[in-house]
Amino acid sequence: MESPKPAPDIATPDEVLETFTQLMRGEKTSEQLKAAEQLAKYHGLMTPREDTPALRAEVADAIDAAVAQIRCREAVDG
Repeated sequence: MESPKPAPDIATPDEVLETFTQLMRGEKTSEQLKAAEQLAKYHGLMTPREDTPALRAEVADAIDAAVAQIRCREAVDG
């Protein structure tokens, strides 16, 4: 069985990507920004960073260090 051909007035996925790419590389416009955003999403460049235990520990250590520094300043200022 042959897969149906898209209607001639409907863009194929490749045509959409080509259009976004052309817009992104064109003059600096709001359309360019939107095209770049859509391409970034397509390529998975806008996925949120994973929250890992190591990252949480790093943030907790930085907070502890900042709190200790504040307490030290308070003790000195008295």
